[in-house]
Amino acid sequence: MKCGLAKLALAVWLAGAMAGTALAEEYLKFMEGPAQWIATKEERKEFAKLTSEAAAKAWVELFWARRDPDLNTAINEFKVEFDRRVAAADQAFGWEKQRGALTDRGRTFIVLGRPRAVDKFGSGDRTQRQLGEASGWMSDSADRQGEAEVWEYRGEQIPPSIKAQQVLFFFVESRPNLGDFVLNRTERRNTNALKLLAEAPERTLLHPKLTEVPRLGLVAGSKSATAQQLAIFEAEARPWPEGAQVLVREGLMSALMHPLWVHLFLPDTVPAADEAVGRARGAGGVGGTFVVAAAPLSVPGGRAYEFSIPLDAGAWEVDLALLKQGAPLAVTTVAATTDKVPEEGTYISPFYWGVDVRQEAQAHLGDPFNVGGWRILPRLGDTYTTDESLAYFCFIVRPPVTAEGQVNGELTLNLFFGDRKVAELPTQNVTFSPITEDLWMMGSSLPLKGFRRPGEYRLEITLKELGSGVSKTVTVPMTVTSAQASES
Repeated sequence: MKCGLAKLALAVWLAGAMAGTALAEEYLKFMEGPAQWIATKEERKEFAKLTSEAAAKAWVELFWARRDPDLNTAINEFKVEFDRRVAAADQAFGWEKQRGALTDRGRTFIVLGRPRAVDKFGSGDRTQRQLGEASGWMSDSADRQGEAEVWEYRGEQIPPSIKAQQVLFFFVESRPNLGDFVLNRTERRNTNALKLLAEAPERTLLHPKLTEVPRLGLVAGSKSATAQQLAIFEAEARPWPEGAQVLVREGLMSALMHPLWVHLFLPDTVPAADEAVGRARGAGGVGGTFVVAAAPLSVPGGRAYEFSIPLDAGAWEVDLALLKQGAPLAVTTVAATTDKVPEEGTYISPFYWGVDVRQEAQAHLGDPFNVGGWRILPRLGDTYTTDESLAYFCFIVRPPVTAEGQVNGELTLNLFFGDRKVAELPTQNVTFSPITEDLWMMGSSLPLKGFRRPGEYRLEITLKELGSGVSKTVTVPMTVTSAQASES
């Protein structure tokens, strides 16, 4: 009787404890989910000692921060990519009731990304038979042998600790049509594959000594704005100097992250700002705030201030204020929309154009209006002279790479004066330049000295990536004036 009462009391206590914490299950199962593939032994021990939900929540935040490639930005690029891979693995590799991200193929994909090549073998294939026999699952009958897959990783996908130019993963179904595709741990050909997986936790740990998650503002190098600083946007007086202009474009930070790039111009008549305050508002409320030291760029006629603001897909209103010694110089609100980024396949980014192109060796991916180390200062108003050249750039995301390590494309230009086509340049071959494994870039320019007639032009640019067949067409408005008339 006492034993029964004790069990009942324990059950009631557990039910009460769980009812008081809605997120307890999320943290209780953390090390049983995909995160287990990148957790170190020491982290497993730390997690096992946690006794409260608050402690678990703080620990999980620190777990991801330790893997953040740039602690000075509000976005953890590693976690964004990790979550994308988990979602893709769940969709592609699940079988029966087994979650895809917790299978051997799911683990491999999450840790290493997409293989360079995948070979598939049917149950009657000779190579598959050899795999099954070597793994010990099949020794007496080919009918008991399922399908097989061989994944290949090579080049920069393999860390220096693995003394090989190529690593193969051999997956075999333990029985036909089961869909489990197990990575056999006793198969000698999987030795380097298993080593790659085992090293993943230490390889992803970029900040092992980090003890506190940085609290940052929305913009790189910024802090979150205080209520007092944000009050400037509620004030009735909103200074906006004559000649001030602002331009917003959808930029690119990685294959999955497209921040807003903002270019704000103030004429020479306005003093140089020393501080910038910002806030992003969407349908779900405030998406983030920032306060940061202003960094003016010298441009013809004044100064430009640029910002890269990482935001989720959707419609936003961005409040911006430039200040000098606490006094507002310019305050504005701009509306912008960021599109949902494709998670798979090749696509071409928006184009960025201007006439002032500056090479920046120390640039970071995601810096505003910067493509592969080339900063393009926009020409607000799109007015150009005949002694200038229009430069235009774009990114190509996840393109197929040829055996020679190249990504090739075709570029077509059509020029319109008003509604009439006045020129069609022959299609030209272009070769893209690599930035990262998934990101490549294209840049070119068009001299304007041949524009003898001033007026309103439109340049239609069509870029096609040949490996995937993906293309993009963009129209650049141009008001062209003669260089002599501009000087006079």
